[in-house]
Amino acid sequence: MQTSEQTNELFTALIAARAELANPPLDSKGHGYDYASLPNLIDLVSPVMLKHSLSLVQGVDHMENGDVVVSSRIIHTSGQWIEARLALPPANLSGGAGKNPVQCMGASITYGRRYQLTAMLNICGDKDTDAAGYEAPRQQPRMQATAPAPNGLIAEVNDLGKQVYGDGWADTIPGMAVWASDDRVGSIEELTSQEAQKAIKGLQKKLKEKQ
Repeated sequence: MQTSEQTNELFTALIAARAELANPPLDSKGHGYDYASLPNLIDLVSPVMLKHSLSLVQGVDHMENGDVVVSSRIIHTSGQWIEARLALPPANLSGGAGKNPVQCMGASITYGRRYQLTAMLNICGDKDTDAAGYEAPRQQPRMQATAPAPNGLIAEVNDLGKQVYGDGWADTIPGMAVWASDDRVGSIEELTSQEAQKAIKGLQKKLKEKQ
C-alpha cells in the first residue's frame, strides 16, 4: 500500500467517513457464500465519501502472463491519497462463461475491486464463515486439516512464482493465495499442503505456457 507524502487531512476524513459507514447488505450469493455486490457497495459508500471530500478511483492493468492488476486509490480534495494494488489470475468460471477469456478477466477485475474497496474502508462485504459451525478440535487429523504447508512446499511456490512473474511476484502473492485457498487466506505462508500443491500446479502450467 502506498500513500501521498502527507496524509493528515486524508486520514482525518477517512476516520470521519468510517464512523458513518455500516457493513453492506449481502445481496448476492455464489461460490458457497453470501457477499455484497460491487454496485451495492459503491451505492453505499459513495455518498458518505463525497460528504467528507473523498472519492475512489479504480483502474486495471495487465501483466505479460495474462494476469490482471487492480489498483484502488482513495483521494481527498487536499490532493492526499492512499492506494492499494492487487494482482489476480483470470477467474475459473463454471459453465460456458469459463471458456470466454474476457468474462474470466472481468470476473477477476470485479473481485479485486470489491475486495480492495471493503478492505480500504474497513467494512465487511461478505459473510465471515471462518467460525461457522466451529467446535473445539477433538481429533489430531482435524487439527492438521488447516496446518501450514512445510517450508519446502512454500519455498517451491515462491521459486516458481518468481520464475513466472519475475519482479511482479510480490504483487501477485495475495491473489495467488486467495485463489489456491478458495478465499481462505491471503498469504502463501498460511496455505495448507493441499493448497500449496494447487498453487504449484497452477504456476507450473503458467511457466510451461511462458516457455
